[in-house]
Amino acid sequence: MSWRVLVFGRTQDKEILGYVQKHMEIVEKTVEELKKVVDAFCEEDFDRMEELIERVNIAEGEADDLRREIDSKLRDSNLSVVSRENLFKLVERLDEVADAAKTAVRMFQVREKSFHSMCIVFSEKCMEISQELKNRLLSLVNSVVETVETLRESINYMNTDMHNAAFKAKEVDQREEEVDEIEHETLKMLFQAEGELDVLSIIQLREIISLIGNVADKAEDASDIVSMIAVRHIG
Repeated sequence: MSWRVLVFGRTQDKEILGYVQKHMEIVEKTVEELKKVVDAFCEEDFDRMEELIERVNIAEGEADDLRREIDSKLRDSNLSVVSRENLFKLVERLDEVADAAKTAVRMFQVREKSFHSMCIVFSEKCMEISQELKNRLLSLVNSVVETVETLRESINYMNTDMHNAAFKAKEVDQREEEVDEIEHETLKMLFQAEGELDVLSIIQLREIISLIGNVADKAEDASDIVSMIAVRHIG
């Protein structure tokens, strides 16, 4: 049974869900650009990093503009109060994912410094620590991207199969837990690097790691709304 049959029943209302799905695509693009920022940071290509940060800002702006347009369409729709409010909440939560990605990339601009220059004393041990932190940072952002991809799959299913939408929403929760685990292990390693990396670098990296992890937290919040909508219309 389709979302249109379950909730809307009219072409205009199905169009609203199409806008929500388009919004999700832009949010996902914002997170994908965040990943590219992390890649450039780890490669110490700061000129490229600045270009990519601007792409994140542009994508986040596009998501914000579309959110306002969807809000307007929802206000003018004839949906039930509950259905309208649930979609308002979903779009707001999606926008928070893009906002979190934008906030994360700002921390990269605070202090552009290569990993090897973070070492208090240039040594083989410090270089090994730096490389492992790079690897873990890349693993973290890749896991975040996978979480947001799963959220997009969940929202796409809302148009055709609420059971699969709910299943994918649950999978978002599971992926977010994986992000939490990677984040925890990365922070643990970072703090163990005290004495090898300078204090300001440790503070900056701690914020970067936490803010990237927060993107997955926001995706989980959005998936909770999908689950709520699905449960309401399945049973």
